[in-house]
Amino acid sequence: VTIGKAQDYVWTQILPFTADSMSSSIMKVNPLNGIPYVLFKESRPESANQKASMVAFEDGTWKSLGDASDGQIGNNFDFTFNQEGLPYISYLDYTASISQMNTVKFFDGTSWKLVGNKGVTTNKASFNTLSFDANHRLMLFSSFDGTSGPLLRRELCISTFDGASWTTNQTMPGRSSDQVAYLEVSKFKNGSVYLGILNAISPNSLSLYKFTNGTWTILLDKWKDAASTAMNLRDLDMDVDAKGNVYLAFVDNSSDGSTLKQRVVVYSADKGTVSSLGNPIVGASGNLFNFDVGLSPIGTPYFFYRNQSRYPVISYFDEEAQEWSEPHVFAPVEADNLSLDFTSDGYAFASYIVNRKLVVFKFAEP
Repeated sequence: VTIGKAQDYVWTQILPFTADSMSSSIMKVNPLNGIPYVLFKESRPESANQKASMVAFEDGTWKSLGDASDGQIGNNFDFTFNQEGLPYISYLDYTASISQMNTVKFFDGTSWKLVGNKGVTTNKASFNTLSFDANHRLMLFSSFDGTSGPLLRRELCISTFDGASWTTNQTMPGRSSDQVAYLEVSKFKNGSVYLGILNAISPNSLSLYKFTNGTWTILLDKWKDAASTAMNLRDLDMDVDAKGNVYLAFVDNSSDGSTLKQRVVVYSADKGTVSSLGNPIVGASGNLFNFDVGLSPIGTPYFFYRNQSRYPVISYFDEEAQEWSEPHVFAPVEADNLSLDFTSDGYAFASYIVNRKLVVFKFAEP
């Protein structure tokens, strides 16, 4: 695994977004134009009004794409971009025929439209992630949460959209139905869709899959560190480099057998093995883990997390020292919903929420 030297850039806060309040958010950079988009759940006194909404930072100002859902959404949601750079979102829809079915919409440039039918899954779901494959086919991965079939409760449910309709309740080849899918994260890279899953069945573990040319390959099956006796299910993130090496961020107690710590491991595409990237990173403890991992275009890993004071901080992996750098503290404030993403030309954006307000920093030349 070759890691590039970190850019000598600085973090600068961009124009604050104050027009709305939010309880949760995800930020991603549009790969076509380098513009950061933020999908968020609106913070409202009445739960029925807690809708999905999206904004983008364009030409030095925040542009609203408006409410994306018809009503209340769940706390777990995701989005991606098609080949034209239009955002597609997935969320748990409380207004579907069965509450919390997974619904998918896209923004056509002026308004939000359904992708296929309202309520893609045949019953309610919980966690979900969204990606396009190399043939621009939309793939939705959900934790099925129904109790009356056809899948087992909390089984991984794969849904695909052919341009006209959804095919749902598909299962992962080689993955047992009772393997509880607690949290999923997906990434399209190098012509393949990568899917990482936290498995919530004792002992907790990680699975990693790759979809290429219509075929699924199991890269990691129920993997856990042999030195670990516990893996936290609070968060999972993933990025993939140009050679297909997969960087996975999660929490376990492998450092001493008792203390849960954040860590990053690398799955080697050539060797099919897993290795640690630096030492575990101490941060906010208990069920307060909240982080993102991201690779710059030259291959430098960055880890965005909350320190023990719950302040938002970021470190990069120093190839020469073979260790994580001293963390840069964005601000001495308690933050949550951390997101990190890079543009193709090497800049980055980091976002988080403080007191239900969005804060975004840009990483660029001083």
